[in-house]
Amino acid sequence: MSRTLLLKAALSPGDICTMTAAVESLHATYPGEYVTCVETSCDAIFQNNPHITVSPQSGAKVIELHYDRLLQRCNSTPSSFLAGYCDDLAARLGIQLELTTNRPHLYLSGEEKSWMNQVEEHFTKRPTKFWLINAGTKPDFTLKQWPVEYYQEVVDHFRGTIQFVQIGAAEHEHPPLENVINLVGQTDTRQLIRLAYHAQGGLGFQRPGALCEW
Repeated sequence: MSRTLLLKAALSPGDICTMTAAVESLHATYPGEYVTCVETSCDAIFQNNPHITVSPQSGAKVIELHYDRLLQRCNSTPSSFLAGYCDDLAARLGIQLELTTNRPHLYLSGEEKSWMNQVEEHFTKRPTKFWLINAGTKPDFTLKQWPVEYYQEVVDHFRGTIQFVQIGAAEHEHPPLENVINLVGQTDTRQLIRLAYHAQGGLGFQRPGALCEW
């Protein structure tokens, strides 16, 4: 009989995105043995995920997930950020569980894939190739900020070749760039995922370190 889990996490959307790798690894390693439900700060990330049951069943084992075990040894082991939740889930369930994927897993429905993206709908009015650019940072961790003038240099270098679309949450620090389509604060989680699906590429910054494989 399968065990029902209610996985909880309250960190930022980027952290919740890495949690999808733990869910993927659990079901790849133990197919049919677990029913998983989630209650996170950004449940939209798990929308359409075939491994997620929307309504938690009574008697579900509640697990508060974090990646703090990996943080404690991040300076001494070559582990990726993606392994953090996987490692924690294994410890809390008392099972052997290795990371089985090298990326987060986001799922779009066929209907979502068919929708016109915001760039074409509101700006270009025609099929358009574009790159996403996130030149901002959260005020609680400014170390992740690459100088905004560097982003502008990249935009200027590829002007006429690449159409950049600036994204980010309205509550964070996002210095406006020139010669870009500005969608800062204008996307919800699913809209952002769809934009990434349609984009040709993306430009952002992540501080170097053992936990920062993306």
